[in-house]
Amino acid sequence: MVYLKPGEEEFVGEALLPLSLTGTGEEVLERVRALAEAGVDNLAVQVVDNDARDLIEEFSRSVIARL
Repeated sequence: MVYLKPGEEEFVGEALLPLSLTGTGEEVLERVRALAEAGVDNLAVQVVDNDARDLIEEFSRSVIARL
């Protein structure tokens, strides 16, 4: 549910993406389900953006509500 802003690509290589919850709502949902299947039972989400409220609400609708 995070996207790269123009110019940020140079700082985030593909090797880092699997360590984050980056992608579409469906992709993030699949990743969270995989983490749960692997035994993760607690997930902390940190939003660092001016639109934090919107991102948290979107995460709630797209991921949490569908777990």
